[in-house]
Formats: sequence, structure tokens, C-alpha cells
Amino acid sequence: MLGLFNRKSAWKLGLQGANLVALLVATYDLYQNPDKLAQNGFDMAVHALTLLSLRENVGAIEAFLATNLNSGQIAVLGVGAASGCANLANPLVAVIADVTLHTLSGVSVIFSSDEEENKSTELKMS
Repeated sequence: MLGLFNRKSAWKLGLQGANLVALLVATYDLYQNPDKLAQNGFDMAVHALTLLSLRENVGAIEAFLATNLNSGQIAVLGVGAASGCANLANPLVAVIADVTLHTLSGVSVIFSSDEEENKSTELKMS
């Protein structure tokens, strides 16, 4: 697992841990309910890509894809909950936690890298 987890940012490391837990929960839910393949499969793919895109050295394309997929998953969860056509077998608290995690992950992939680079540059100069 060398290089998988971000050691420069505690925030991104925490988000990686949360995405890993969410990935495992979605995998277990798929195991319990194989008929929810589309819903859980997309959620698993988004959490896995987000987990990888929160590493230390990430390219712009990977960060762009992770942010857009997180936005898409937020839209899927929101539309499904608002229309009532989605099978919300999960409690509302779990859905809100998933939306919050996707929001924080999608934003953190893009915006926190500049701050980390500035901090590392300041440390090298002093």
C-alpha cells in the first residue's frame, strides 16, 4: 500500500479513510442486495476513484474525473430522494452522510492541493 495514502495532508488522509469505509459499506450492500447493482456499482466506482485521487501526486485529469463523478453521485442521490422513485433502503442519515462525503471529497480533490504546495514551499524556504 505504499503511496496509496496521503501522508502530507491529514484532511485528505481522513477523507481517504472515510471513502474506504464507504466503499466497503457499498460492497457489502451489493453483496446483500445483488439487484441494486447499478446503484451500488456506480457508488463503489466513485468511492474507489476518489480514494485514489486523494493521493499526494494526482494528475489534473484524474482530479477532474473524481470531482465530476462525485457531483454526479450527489445528483443521483438527490434526484432519487426527491422523486421518491429510488429505493431508499438506507436510513436518511446514511444518505445525508453519503452526500456530505461526496461533497467534501469532490471539493477537496480540487482545492486543497494548492494550499499543500504552498505550505511545502514555505517549509523548504525556511
